[in-house]
Amino acid sequence: MLIGMVSISWYYFVIKENGDGVARNVENGSEQLDSDEYIAEGTKTADEIESYFKYDILQKDAVVITKYLGDETFVFVPERLDGKAVSVVGEGAFQGNDSIEQVLLPPGIEVIEDQAFQNCPSLEYVVMGTGLKSIGQDAFSNCLNLKELRLPEGMTRIDSCICAYCPNLEKVIVPQSMEKICSSPFMKCNKLYLIYGSNSCAESFAQRNGLVYVDLERIGEEGGLVW
Repeated sequence: MLIGMVSISWYYFVIKENGDGVARNVENGSEQLDSDEYIAEGTKTADEIESYFKYDILQKDAVVITKYLGDETFVFVPERLDGKAVSVVGEGAFQGNDSIEQVLLPPGIEVIEDQAFQNCPSLEYVVMGTGLKSIGQDAFSNCLNLKELRLPEGMTRIDSCICAYCPNLEKVIVPQSMEKICSSPFMKCNKLYLIYGSNSCAESFAQRNGLVYVDLERIGEEGGLVW
């Protein structure tokens, strides 16, 4: 099966199914998410879903997604295409898509290239797998409805302008693995006021930019009652 079980570590994700918002909570670990649970009855088969993605073959049996051609509101990016692991979301692959509201990326994705999701006005939430290493410039810029950005554990660097001009972005969750945050990664995100983290890198960034820092370790110690 092209799309099967995907393990993610995410504390909250909203699934819109049959027009209703269904809140999912995944805390302290990972939950196996079956794509069948999220692909509404009567939608596409696995082969049809694969046809939504244009891709190029990389070395070592891996592929880069070069273009998404679908119009689904919830996009479950497959772990494999043509039997090869999907490791890169290519430059501009989802750029300008006005249908996508939520995206679930598999843990095998290592790179999100420049402008990959730029100008997706309906995009609200993105789940990124723990294999992600880098996010390119303007990857999530001009996403007018993007509300929060949770960066996965394992990332060590946030480059400049990965998410600029997102007027509804309110919070960013920084992993404990983060070592460097470059200048202006969230330029002109005027509603951004919360930085969640558990290391000095995240705390220092928040202080330098006049943002509220929320210590995730403290939340855990106090039973999730903080913020």
